[in-house]
Amino acid sequence: MNHPFIILIGAVLSIGISWNALIVGPQKFFGQLSDKEGVSVLNGQQKQGRQVYASAGCVKCHTQQVRFFEEDAGYAPRFTTANDFLGHDKPVLGQVRFGPDLSNIGSRDLYSGPEGAINLYSVLFHAKTAKPLEGSKKASLMPKYTYLFDEVDLADLDSSAPMTQLAEELGKRSGAQEGMGYLPNYQGEVLVKYLQGLKLDQSIFVSPIAAVEEPESEDMPSDDSK
Repeated sequence: MNHPFIILIGAVLSIGISWNALIVGPQKFFGQLSDKEGVSVLNGQQKQGRQVYASAGCVKCHTQQVRFFEEDAGYAPRFTTANDFLGHDKPVLGQVRFGPDLSNIGSRDLYSGPEGAINLYSVLFHAKTAKPLEGSKKASLMPKYTYLFDEVDLADLDSSAPMTQLAEELGKRSGAQEGMGYLPNYQGEVLVKYLQGLKLDQSIFVSPIAAVEEPESEDMPSDDSK
């Protein structure tokens, strides 16, 4: 304690360097990004779906960050950047990847469009018995989210509609009474809308999508016999 002035200077420098590294630096870089540079904008229902996603604990087992590593290459055509979360007030990046990364799930054929929504409902209801995950060893680790569904009378539904077929299937899987089934409630619907909105299909400057090389076409031989 013979040099209090030196200790004070050291403490100030330590705080200043830490503040610059943790606060000023990131703000200088990320704070300059504008909404125009963002690639995914959530609508109202998707924002509600993100809240369901977080409250249901999905963030505990799934990530939404494709790293610049070879083992992550299969999850999306490019890696995740800060631009992907502009306008997201509460990004749910996740830390542990028990289940697959969901950054690009909305672009996958199995889960895109109306049929993809039905597949997502099937997985949420009970992943272990869902046809889309048939044969998956990790499907048994995913909990049931049956509270995202309401029991319905099949007689009140259009028998030819795909959602009616889903309701009947879920009823059989749950052991419901004959003539009864299950359809997603509002929470289930907005969660699926949110999941289908997760896409990394836009090429941006800081994370471009590699162009697919087209095979060279052989020149057609000319017919000189005419």
